[in-house]
Amino acid sequence: MSTIGGIVKRYLGEIGTLSTEKGQLAIRVSIKDVRSAFGRYDFLVEPVSGAGEAWVSAQKVQFDVDDNGGRLM
Repeated sequence: MSTIGGIVKRYLGEIGTLSTEKGQLAIRVSIKDVRSAFGRYDFLVEPVSGAGEAWVSAQKVQFDVDDNGGRLM
């Protein structure tokens, strides 16, 4: 099981894609903060282009991966 400190180090500052519920929009977001709530992780995200921020379930943010399953930077 991961600790909150390890999750913060791994994802803070990363760029991912947040999709809307019906998958009609995909928004590139930057991870600003991480919190643990009720046994799950949430990310505070802000759009790469645009304004605002929101807490979302970490499961809703997808990260680019290479052919070996590693994250691309």
